[in-house]
Amino acid sequence: MICSGVTLATGIILTLFIAPEYMNAVILPYGQALLIKHLLFLPLLLFGFVSGFLLKKRVKAQPDFSPVFWLRAESVFVLGIFAATGYMGQLEPPHDVATSLQMTNTSPLFTLLYQGQMIGNPDLSLTVTPIGLLLTVVTILFGSLILFSYVRKMSTLFSVGMGLLQAISGYFALMMSIQ
Repeated sequence: MICSGVTLATGIILTLFIAPEYMNAVILPYGQALLIKHLLFLPLLLFGFVSGFLLKKRVKAQPDFSPVFWLRAESVFVLGIFAATGYMGQLEPPHDVATSLQMTNTSPLFTLLYQGQMIGNPDLSLTVTPIGLLLTVVTILFGSLILFSYVRKMSTLFSVGMGLLQAISGYFALMMSIQ
């Protein structure tokens, strides 16, 4: 828990220094990778909760139970976070988005999903939209299904799928709410 807290705190501090215009940075490939990295951290926290608390109780109650599959499932999200971090390491950090846009193209993924017009220096913000709100609820449901699948002793593959769907629906919820 301490390591997760320290990681979360340092991540927030680094984000504030590297991408002070976080919302506008999603226009750039670096910002997209940072957003995806942050969204993959959400299911990782849920898997960490299962591993750190629930699995510990189950192993004490059932000594023959092996938590290996849950740890492997958790590592899928760690690998995704490392991949996003590695990709970000190859890109120029967006300290100033307007300047970065002069040297770099917008992210193809952002261009595909953004519903507004890009003119000059961007000033994006999050707004509540019906589709964004619906996708936020779906994101929360997928996160809940990770915990539900553990309680119901379902396949860890199902839990990984729910975690990936949580990150994907969270991504679309945010992208559909940007104006």
